[in-house]
Amino acid sequence: MGKMRTPKKTEVINIGKVFLFFIFLSLLQIGITYIFVRQSSLNQIYDSLQNLSQRIQHDIKYDQGKWDTKLYNADPFTPYPHGSSGFSQPLYIITSEGFVIERNRPINNLLDSSDFKHLLAFSKPQSISTVTNENWRVLSKPIKTKNDTVGVILVAFYNHPSQIADIDKKLEENLEQLSSQVRVRDGHIDTSNIDIRNVHYDVAFEIANNFNKVLINNGRTPSFIDPSYIETEFQFEKKRIVEDKLTKEKFLITTQPFIDKNRETRGVIVAGQSISPLNEILYRYIIFALFTSIILIFPLSFFTIFSLRREIKEVINQYEKSKQIKKLPSIISFDKKQSILFLDEKVIAIPYASNQYYLIDALFLHPKKRWESDELLSKFGENINSENWRTVYDAMLSINKKVGFKLISYKDRTYTINPSLIPLIS
Repeated sequence: MGKMRTPKKTEVINIGKVFLFFIFLSLLQIGITYIFVRQSSLNQIYDSLQNLSQRIQHDIKYDQGKWDTKLYNADPFTPYPHGSSGFSQPLYIITSEGFVIERNRPINNLLDSSDFKHLLAFSKPQSISTVTNENWRVLSKPIKTKNDTVGVILVAFYNHPSQIADIDKKLEENLEQLSSQVRVRDGHIDTSNIDIRNVHYDVAFEIANNFNKVLINNGRTPSFIDPSYIETEFQFEKKRIVEDKLTKEKFLITTQPFIDKNRETRGVIVAGQSISPLNEILYRYIIFALFTSIILIFPLSFFTIFSLRREIKEVINQYEKSKQIKKLPSIISFDKKQSILFLDEKVIAIPYASNQYYLIDALFLHPKKRWESDELLSKFGENINSENWRTVYDAMLSINKKVGFKLISYKDRTYTINPSLIPLIS
């Protein structure tokens, strides 16, 4: 059984270089793929949000100070006007005066305020008609701790035609259920125990604190927001990424003014979609791609080096030669009497009667001859039986260093003029 060949040091170095090269290509490919997939996905989400905003703009009408939301409420691709909805994306539709036409799944710190005092005004069941000509039956209850009111719960029933007593009973039952699940700790309202699924499907609710911040809701309720927030929203870019300050979930949102038929701005439409699933997929892709690249690249590098080692060695040799050729003179000669080495017009003095002198004299006398160490030691006046081969080698190193390139070659204890330079010797 043959002995396994141990890779040479130069082969190991070459494997490392090829490995790094493949790593670079792999990282480049991973990076380009990441950017392409992410940007393409974001563009698709943006187009989808734009289409939704345009659909809403078409559905909702504003004419001579009156709003008409009939088409919007009947549209299967928009949230229901009451209670739980299958529409899971953040969506805000707010008039310039601050009335909230729609606020579905609000993002923390994004248009998530509500007029606290307005919500408190419905301590008894009341029927109200909003600026959008929608009829609601509403009821609210303050959230108190000791003698302080720290928040409010509002429940609402959309478009009540009759049976007021039944509707009021339903509102009261859901209000009490929500109230029993709310906790107040150190003046802060905790809504973590609320399960929206337990609220009746056609009852909408909203809980806000005394700082006008909406803490939780399950759909549309007749409420107001400070109009200054609308003006601020128009100062942002039309498309941007925001982060929910509480959940850290990221969303791509678009902001579009609501324009009436006279081309005047009457409100704002803000639509959003979570990009956290996209970020998670891309994160897993990067981890998987890096892992598989590391597993595959080293064997590929090793195989490439040993299958193409001759070609690679030749390329390296040619490269080294090309570097040398750039420095080489056109004529190289040695004046024995003056002990001077000429490289074109450059003059290099060689100490007379030195080991360097005798070495150059011998090699230039017979440029194609391969000189044994013993022969050159004899020229130096050294004992040819000694093992003082280092004397010749040191002389060669000194000469090569003076000329700045490999003038003399050494192999298997024999010396000769570098074969590629022999045509330049005169």
